[in-house]
Amino acid sequence: MISVEWKLAARDELDAIWAAADVGELPALERLVVDLLTDLRDDPLGVGESRTGVRRVVVRSPLTVWFEVLDDARRVRIYHIRRPARRA
Repeated sequence: MISVEWKLAARDELDAIWAAADVGELPALERLVVDLLTDLRDDPLGVGESRTGVRRVVVRSPLTVWFEVLDDARRVRIYHIRRPARRA
């Protein structure tokens, strides 16, 4: 099984996104993160676009997630997540 881990900074970023979200957005954000984690466990090299070396990025609106595929695709590390500022 492929393991997915979070760098502490990425976990903090997700916590900040969660805290800033409207209550009505929380179920959709939770579903998005759960689906992303499932996809990363199933086929990390099929998720998003490649970047330098082992790094990849995926946009699943409203989130952008940067991650690394390590150990011959047996381990994934999420190292940055952000939500672009909402327009007023």
